[in-house]
Amino acid sequence: MHHAKLAPPLMLSFFMAGLLGSGGCADQRVAHVAPDIPVESPHTDEPAASEVDQAADTSEPAISCPALDFTPDPSVLVAPKLAGQPQTGACWKLPKSIQTKLRKDVRDAWSFAHDPHKLDIDFGCDRLGAVSDIHEITLQWGSGHGGTLNLARLRRTDDASGWDLLVLRNSSYYGRPEDMGTFRGQVAATDLDDALTYARAALTVEANEPPKSGSGSYSMSSGDMHTFVRLTDTRGRSRGMAWSGYMGSEDQEVWIPASLAEAALTAVVNAAALSRVDPDTDSQRFFAERFAEGLSQNYYGEFAAWWVHARLVQMAGVHGTNSLIPALGARLCPIVDEHAHGGHPRADALLAIFALIGQDPPQLPEDDEARTNEWITAWASACGVPCPQPVSG
Repeated sequence: MHHAKLAPPLMLSFFMAGLLGSGGCADQRVAHVAPDIPVESPHTDEPAASEVDQAADTSEPAISCPALDFTPDPSVLVAPKLAGQPQTGACWKLPKSIQTKLRKDVRDAWSFAHDPHKLDIDFGCDRLGAVSDIHEITLQWGSGHGGTLNLARLRRTDDASGWDLLVLRNSSYYGRPEDMGTFRGQVAATDLDDALTYARAALTVEANEPPKSGSGSYSMSSGDMHTFVRLTDTRGRSRGMAWSGYMGSEDQEVWIPASLAEAALTAVVNAAALSRVDPDTDSQRFFAERFAEGLSQNYYGEFAAWWVHARLVQMAGVHGTNSLIPALGARLCPIVDEHAHGGHPRADALLAIFALIGQDPPQLPEDDEARTNEWITAWASACGVPCPQPVSG
Protein backbone atom coordinates (compact mmCIF):
# COMPACT_ATOMS: atom_id res chain seq x y z
CA MET A 1 0.00 0.00 0.00
CA HIS A 2 1.12 3.51 -0.68
CA HIS A 3 2.17 5.46 2.37
CA ALA A 4 0.92 9.02 2.03
CA LYS A 5 3.08 11.79 3.36
CA LEU A 6 1.75 14.54 5.52
CA ALA A 7 0.62 17.60 3.65
CA PRO A 8 3.32 20.28 3.35
CA PRO A 9 2.77 23.69 4.87
CA LEU A 10 0.33 25.89 2.98
CA MET A 11 1.98 28.26 0.56
CA LEU A 12 0.53 31.72 0.80
CA SER A 13 2.76 33.43 -1.72
CA PHE A 14 -0.32 33.99 -3.86
CA PHE A 15 -1.84 36.35 -1.30
CA MET A 16 -2.41 39.88 -2.45
CA ALA A 17 -2.56 42.83 -0.15
CA GLY A 18 -5.74 44.85 0.26
CA LEU A 19 -9.38 44.13 -0.04
CA LEU A 20 -11.02 42.70 -3.12
CA GLY A 21 -13.91 44.75 -4.40
CA SER A 22 -16.77 43.45 -6.44
CA GLY A 23 -19.27 45.22 -8.58
CA GLY A 24 -22.61 44.22 -9.88
CA CYS A 25 -24.04 44.87 -13.29
CA ALA A 26 -27.68 45.42 -14.08
CA ASP A 27 -29.57 43.00 -16.26
CA GLN A 28 -29.71 44.56 -19.71
CA ARG A 29 -31.70 43.22 -22.63
CA VAL A 30 -30.93 44.08 -26.24
CA ALA A 31 -33.96 44.86 -28.38
CA HIS A 32 -34.14 43.27 -31.84
CA VAL A 33 -34.41 46.11 -34.35
CA ALA A 34 -35.93 45.37 -37.75
CA PRO A 35 -33.61 46.20 -40.67
CA ASP A 36 -34.42 49.22 -42.82
CA ILE A 37 -34.32 47.08 -45.97
CA PRO A 38 -36.82 44.20 -45.95
CA VAL A 39 -35.47 40.72 -46.48
CA GLU A 40 -36.68 39.33 -49.78
CA SER A 41 -37.80 35.72 -49.99
CA PRO A 42 -38.99 33.68 -52.95
CA HIS A 43 -41.74 32.25 -50.68
CA THR A 44 -43.78 35.21 -49.53
CA ASP A 45 -45.85 33.03 -47.19
CA GLU A 46 -42.83 32.14 -45.01
CA PRO A 47 -41.47 34.46 -42.30
CA ALA A 48 -38.24 36.32 -42.92
CA ALA A 49 -35.08 34.92 -41.35
CA SER A 50 -34.89 37.76 -38.84
CA GLU A 51 -38.45 36.98 -37.71
CA VAL A 52 -37.57 33.31 -37.23
CA ASP A 53 -34.50 34.24 -35.18
CA GLN A 54 -36.53 36.64 -33.08
CA ALA A 55 -39.21 34.02 -32.41
CA ALA A 56 -36.57 31.49 -31.40
CA ASP A 57 -34.99 33.98 -29.01
CA THR A 58 -38.22 34.73 -27.16
CA SER A 59 -39.92 31.33 -27.14
CA GLU A 60 -40.52 29.68 -23.78
CA PRO A 61 -40.82 25.93 -23.11
CA ALA A 62 -44.30 24.66 -22.46
CA ILE A 63 -45.08 23.87 -18.81
CA SER A 64 -45.63 20.16 -18.23
CA CYS A 65 -46.00 18.89 -14.68
CA PRO A 66 -44.79 15.40 -13.77
CA ALA A 67 -46.65 13.63 -10.98
CA LEU A 68 -44.59 14.73 -7.97
CA ASP A 69 -45.33 15.28 -4.30
CA PHE A 70 -43.58 18.37 -2.97
CA THR A 71 -44.93 18.02 0.56
CA PRO A 72 -41.94 18.38 2.93
CA ASP A 73 -41.11 15.28 4.97
CA PRO A 74 -39.12 16.26 8.10
CA SER A 75 -37.96 12.68 8.57
CA VAL A 76 -36.02 12.64 5.29
CA LEU A 77 -33.53 15.44 5.60
CA VAL A 78 -31.98 14.75 8.95
CA ALA A 79 -28.42 15.79 9.68
CA PRO A 80 -26.40 13.29 11.73
CA LYS A 81 -27.04 13.62 15.44
CA LEU A 82 -23.64 13.70 17.04
CA ALA A 83 -22.64 14.52 20.57
CA GLY A 84 -19.82 16.92 21.14
CA GLN A 85 -16.77 15.86 23.06
CA PRO A 86 -17.25 15.43 26.83
CA GLN A 87 -16.70 18.45 29.04
CA THR A 88 -14.72 16.51 31.61
CA GLY A 89 -12.07 13.83 31.46
CA ALA A 90 -8.47 13.48 30.40
CA CYS A 91 -7.19 15.35 27.35
CA TRP A 92 -5.57 13.47 24.51
CA LYS A 93 -1.80 13.83 24.79
CA LEU A 94 -0.43 15.32 21.58
CA PRO A 95 2.92 13.91 20.45
CA LYS A 96 5.69 16.49 20.88
CA SER A 97 6.90 15.97 17.31
CA ILE A 98 3.43 16.82 15.95
CA GLN A 99 3.25 19.92 18.11
CA THR A 100 6.58 21.09 16.74
CA LYS A 101 5.54 20.48 13.14
CA LEU A 102 2.19 22.20 13.56
CA ARG A 103 3.76 25.27 15.16
CA LYS A 104 5.98 25.60 12.09
CA ASP A 105 3.21 24.88 9.59
CA VAL A 106 0.79 27.37 11.14
CA ARG A 107 3.46 30.04 11.35
CA ASP A 108 4.50 29.47 7.74
CA ALA A 109 0.89 29.84 6.61
CA TRP A 110 0.11 32.89 8.74
CA SER A 111 -0.23 36.33 7.15
CA PHE A 112 1.24 38.69 9.73
CA ALA A 113 -0.24 42.14 10.26
CA HIS A 114 2.72 43.62 12.11
CA ASP A 115 6.51 43.56 12.32
CA PRO A 116 8.24 42.03 14.13
CA HIS A 117 6.22 38.85 13.69
CA LYS A 118 4.80 37.34 16.84
CA LEU A 119 2.32 34.46 16.97
CA ASP A 120 1.03 32.69 20.07
CA ILE A 121 0.22 29.04 19.34
CA ASP A 122 -1.32 26.70 21.88
CA PHE A 123 -3.27 23.45 21.75
CA GLY A 124 -6.74 22.88 23.19
CA CYS A 125 -8.14 19.81 24.91
CA ASP A 126 -9.36 16.85 22.85
CA ARG A 127 -11.28 14.32 24.98
CA LEU A 128 -12.27 11.81 22.32
CA GLY A 129 -9.85 9.24 23.72
CA ALA A 130 -7.09 7.38 21.89
CA VAL A 131 -6.58 7.70 18.14
CA SER A 132 -7.74 4.09 17.88
CA ASP A 133 -11.14 5.20 19.22
CA ILE A 134 -11.76 7.37 16.13
CA HIS A 135 -14.28 5.37 14.12
CA GLU A 136 -15.30 7.71 11.30
CA ILE A 137 -13.82 10.66 9.41
CA THR A 138 -16.02 13.00 7.34
CA LEU A 139 -14.38 15.33 4.81
CA GLN A 140 -15.52 17.99 2.40
CA TRP A 141 -13.26 20.07 0.19
CA GLY A 142 -13.57 22.09 -2.95
CA SER A 143 -12.92 25.29 -4.84
CA GLY A 144 -15.52 27.94 -5.57
CA HIS A 145 -13.70 29.19 -8.65
CA GLY A 146 -12.77 25.69 -9.74
CA GLY A 147 -16.34 24.40 -9.61
CA THR A 148 -15.46 21.39 -7.47
CA LEU A 149 -16.86 19.80 -4.33
CA ASN A 150 -15.80 16.45 -2.91
CA LEU A 151 -17.48 14.56 -0.07
CA ALA A 152 -15.68 11.65 1.58
CA ARG A 153 -16.18 9.27 4.47
CA LEU A 154 -13.58 6.99 6.02
CA ARG A 155 -15.01 4.34 8.34
CA ARG A 156 -12.78 2.00 10.34
CA THR A 157 -13.22 -1.68 9.48
CA ASP A 158 -14.48 -4.12 12.09
CA ASP A 159 -11.04 -5.73 12.49
CA ALA A 160 -9.38 -2.26 12.73
CA SER A 161 -6.91 -3.20 10.00
CA GLY A 162 -7.98 -0.40 7.70
CA TRP A 163 -10.67 2.00 6.58
CA ASP A 164 -13.54 1.71 4.09
CA LEU A 165 -13.47 4.79 1.86
CA LEU A 166 -16.46 6.39 0.11
CA VAL A 167 -15.94 9.44 -2.14
CA LEU A 168 -18.57 11.51 -3.97
CA ARG A 169 -17.04 13.85 -6.53
CA ASN A 170 -18.46 16.80 -8.45
CA SER A 171 -16.86 19.09 -11.03
CA SER A 172 -19.60 21.32 -12.38
CA TYR A 173 -17.41 23.67 -14.43
CA TYR A 174 -15.50 21.16 -16.52
CA GLY A 175 -17.62 18.05 -16.07
CA ARG A 176 -15.00 15.49 -17.01
CA PRO A 177 -16.37 11.99 -16.37
CA GLU A 178 -13.30 10.98 -14.37
CA ASP A 179 -13.93 13.89 -11.98
CA MET A 180 -17.53 13.02 -11.17
CA GLY A 181 -19.37 10.10 -9.63
CA THR A 182 -19.34 7.65 -6.72
CA PHE A 183 -16.11 5.88 -5.78
CA ARG A 184 -15.09 3.30 -3.18
CA GLY A 185 -11.76 2.02 -1.96
CA GLN A 186 -9.75 0.75 0.99
CA VAL A 187 -7.06 2.48 3.03
CA ALA A 188 -4.70 0.53 5.26
CA ALA A 189 -4.49 1.70 8.85
CA THR A 190 -0.74 2.20 8.45
CA ASP A 191 -1.38 4.59 5.55
CA LEU A 192 -3.70 6.78 7.61
CA ASP A 193 -2.27 6.68 11.13
CA ASP A 194 0.22 9.54 10.77
CA ALA A 195 -2.19 11.77 8.82
CA LEU A 196 -4.98 11.16 11.34
CA THR A 197 -2.73 12.03 14.28
CA TYR A 198 -1.59 15.22 12.55
CA ALA A 199 -5.14 16.21 11.53
CA ARG A 200 -6.52 15.53 14.99
CA ALA A 201 -3.83 17.70 16.53
CA ALA A 202 -4.45 20.46 13.96
CA LEU A 203 -8.08 20.68 15.06
CA THR A 204 -6.90 21.65 18.56
CA VAL A 205 -4.67 24.53 17.39
CA GLU A 206 -5.33 27.88 19.05
CA ALA A 207 -3.38 30.60 17.27
CA ASN A 208 -3.43 34.32 17.94
CA GLU A 209 -1.36 37.28 16.75
CA PRO A 210 -1.20 39.76 19.64
CA PRO A 211 -2.67 43.15 18.67
CA LYS A 212 -0.39 46.15 18.36
CA SER A 213 -1.07 49.84 18.15
CA GLY A 214 -1.33 51.43 14.74
CA SER A 215 -2.59 50.06 11.47
CA GLY A 216 -1.24 46.79 10.14
CA SER A 217 -1.17 45.02 6.80
CA TYR A 218 -4.07 42.98 5.47
CA SER A 219 -4.09 40.28 2.82
CA MET A 220 -6.62 38.26 0.90
CA SER A 221 -6.31 35.58 -1.73
CA SER A 222 -8.40 35.21 -4.86
CA GLY A 223 -8.69 31.49 -4.02
CA ASP A 224 -12.18 30.66 -2.77
CA MET A 225 -12.10 27.39 -0.83
CA HIS A 226 -14.27 25.18 1.34
CA THR A 227 -12.95 22.78 3.95
CA PHE A 228 -14.73 20.55 6.44
CA VAL A 229 -13.26 17.95 8.79
CA ARG A 230 -15.10 15.93 11.42
CA LEU A 231 -13.75 13.09 13.58
CA THR A 232 -16.26 10.81 15.30
CA ASP A 233 -15.45 8.17 17.90
CA THR A 234 -17.06 4.82 18.58
CA ARG A 235 -19.54 6.42 21.01
CA GLY A 236 -20.80 9.02 18.52
CA ARG A 237 -18.86 11.90 20.05
CA SER A 238 -17.20 14.25 17.60
CA ARG A 239 -15.14 17.34 17.02
CA GLY A 240 -14.37 19.16 13.83
CA MET A 241 -13.94 22.42 11.96
CA ALA A 242 -15.45 23.94 8.82
CA TRP A 243 -14.70 27.08 6.85
CA SER A 244 -15.62 28.62 3.50
CA GLY A 245 -14.30 31.79 1.93
CA TYR A 246 -11.26 33.58 0.57
CA MET A 247 -8.04 32.73 2.35
CA GLY A 248 -6.43 35.75 3.92
CA SER A 249 -5.82 37.63 7.14
CA GLU A 250 -9.43 37.30 8.27
CA ASP A 251 -10.36 34.11 10.15
CA GLN A 252 -6.92 32.57 9.65
CA GLU A 253 -7.06 31.21 13.20
CA VAL A 254 -9.88 29.00 11.82
CA TRP A 255 -9.09 28.32 8.18
CA ILE A 256 -5.38 27.54 8.65
CA PRO A 257 -5.84 24.72 11.22
CA ALA A 258 -8.90 23.41 9.35
CA SER A 259 -7.14 23.37 5.98
CA LEU A 260 -4.00 21.76 7.44
CA ALA A 261 -6.13 18.98 8.92
CA GLU A 262 -8.09 18.52 5.70
CA ALA A 263 -4.99 18.55 3.48
CA ALA A 264 -3.31 15.82 5.53
CA LEU A 265 -6.35 13.55 5.24
CA THR A 266 -7.28 14.29 1.63
CA ALA A 267 -3.71 13.50 0.59
CA VAL A 268 -4.40 9.93 1.74
CA VAL A 269 -7.81 9.89 0.06
CA ASN A 270 -6.40 11.13 -3.25
CA ALA A 271 -3.60 8.54 -3.14
CA ALA A 272 -6.00 5.63 -2.56
CA ALA A 273 -6.94 3.23 -5.35
CA LEU A 274 -10.58 4.00 -6.08
CA SER A 275 -13.15 2.13 -8.14
CA ARG A 276 -16.13 3.82 -9.71
CA VAL A 277 -19.38 2.28 -8.47
CA ASP A 278 -23.10 2.90 -8.86
CA PRO A 279 -24.78 4.84 -6.06
CA ASP A 280 -26.29 2.56 -3.44
CA THR A 281 -28.40 2.95 -0.33
CA ASP A 282 -25.35 3.66 1.85
CA SER A 283 -23.88 6.32 -0.45
CA GLN A 284 -27.29 7.95 -0.95
CA ARG A 285 -27.84 8.08 2.81
CA PHE A 286 -24.41 9.64 3.27
CA PHE A 287 -25.19 12.26 0.62
CA ALA A 288 -28.58 13.02 2.18
CA GLU A 289 -26.86 13.71 5.50
CA ARG A 290 -24.31 16.01 3.89
CA PHE A 291 -27.10 17.69 1.88
CA ALA A 292 -29.21 18.29 4.99
CA GLU A 293 -26.35 19.58 7.09
CA GLY A 294 -24.78 21.61 4.32
CA LEU A 295 -27.92 23.45 3.30
CA SER A 296 -29.02 24.35 6.80
CA GLN A 297 -29.03 28.10 7.08
CA ASN A 298 -25.77 29.75 8.16
CA TYR A 299 -24.25 26.32 8.80
CA TYR A 300 -20.80 27.32 7.62
CA GLY A 301 -20.95 30.58 9.51
CA GLU A 302 -20.86 33.00 6.61
CA PHE A 303 -22.48 33.75 3.29
CA ALA A 304 -19.31 32.70 1.44
CA ALA A 305 -20.69 29.16 1.50
CA TRP A 306 -23.33 29.93 -1.15
CA TRP A 307 -21.40 28.00 -3.80
CA VAL A 308 -21.14 24.97 -1.50
CA HIS A 309 -24.95 25.01 -1.32
CA ALA A 310 -25.08 25.27 -5.13
CA ARG A 311 -22.74 22.28 -5.60
CA LEU A 312 -24.84 20.16 -3.24
CA VAL A 313 -27.98 20.99 -5.22
CA GLN A 314 -26.21 20.06 -8.46
CA MET A 315 -24.98 16.79 -6.92
CA ALA A 316 -28.47 15.85 -5.73
CA GLY A 317 -29.50 14.75 -9.20
CA VAL A 318 -26.66 12.19 -9.27
CA HIS A 319 -26.17 11.14 -5.65
CA GLY A 320 -29.63 11.64 -4.17
CA THR A 321 -33.01 9.93 -4.32
CA ASN A 322 -36.55 11.14 -4.93
CA SER A 323 -36.84 11.80 -1.20
CA LEU A 324 -34.90 15.03 -1.82
CA ILE A 325 -37.47 16.39 -4.30
CA PRO A 326 -39.43 18.43 -1.71
CA ALA A 327 -36.23 20.11 -0.54
CA LEU A 328 -35.21 20.81 -4.14
CA GLY A 329 -38.71 22.08 -4.87
CA ALA A 330 -38.38 24.65 -2.11
CA ARG A 331 -35.39 26.04 -3.98
CA LEU A 332 -37.52 26.74 -7.04
CA CYS A 333 -39.42 29.42 -5.15
CA PRO A 334 -38.70 33.11 -5.70
CA ILE A 335 -35.88 34.13 -3.40
CA VAL A 336 -37.14 36.73 -0.97
CA ASP A 337 -34.06 36.55 1.25
CA GLU A 338 -30.89 35.78 -0.73
CA HIS A 339 -29.34 34.16 2.35
CA ALA A 340 -32.24 31.74 2.79
CA HIS A 341 -31.41 29.64 -0.26
CA GLY A 342 -27.71 30.32 -0.45
CA GLY A 343 -28.03 32.48 -3.58
CA HIS A 344 -27.61 29.55 -5.97
CA PRO A 345 -29.26 29.56 -9.41
CA ARG A 346 -32.76 28.13 -9.14
CA ALA A 347 -32.28 26.30 -12.42
CA ASP A 348 -29.87 23.88 -10.71
CA ALA A 349 -32.67 22.63 -8.46
CA LEU A 350 -35.02 22.11 -11.41
CA LEU A 351 -32.40 20.19 -13.38
CA ALA A 352 -31.70 18.00 -10.32
CA ILE A 353 -35.41 17.17 -9.97
CA PHE A 354 -35.68 16.05 -13.60
CA ALA A 355 -32.47 14.02 -13.26
CA LEU A 356 -33.91 12.18 -10.25
CA ILE A 357 -37.13 11.25 -12.06
CA GLY A 358 -35.24 10.26 -15.21
CA GLN A 359 -36.89 12.74 -17.56
CA ASP A 360 -35.37 15.21 -19.99
CA PRO A 361 -35.38 18.69 -18.45
CA PRO A 362 -37.12 21.61 -20.16
CA GLN A 363 -34.98 23.73 -22.46
CA LEU A 364 -34.66 26.85 -20.35
CA PRO A 365 -33.84 30.24 -21.90
CA GLU A 366 -30.10 30.58 -22.32
CA ASP A 367 -28.04 33.49 -21.00
CA ASP A 368 -31.03 35.21 -19.44
CA GLU A 369 -31.38 34.43 -15.75
CA ALA A 370 -34.32 36.77 -15.32
CA ARG A 371 -36.40 34.99 -17.99
CA THR A 372 -35.31 31.60 -16.63
CA ASN A 373 -36.42 32.49 -13.11
CA GLU A 374 -39.74 33.86 -14.37
CA TRP A 375 -40.42 30.54 -16.12
CA ILE A 376 -39.35 28.51 -13.07
CA THR A 377 -41.69 30.57 -10.89
CA ALA A 378 -44.56 29.79 -13.28
CA TRP A 379 -43.60 26.09 -13.35
CA ALA A 380 -43.45 25.88 -9.56
CA SER A 381 -46.86 27.54 -9.24
CA ALA A 382 -48.48 25.31 -11.87
CA CYS A 383 -46.92 22.09 -10.53
CA GLY A 384 -47.91 22.45 -6.91
CA VAL A 385 -44.68 23.56 -5.26
CA PRO A 386 -45.68 25.12 -1.88
CA CYS A 387 -43.80 28.41 -2.08
CA PRO A 388 -44.11 30.93 0.74
CA GLN A 389 -45.99 34.09 -0.12
CA PRO A 390 -43.95 37.32 -0.08
CA VAL A 391 -44.72 39.49 2.92
CA SER A 392 -46.09 42.86 1.82
CA GLY A 393 -44.63 45.99 3.35
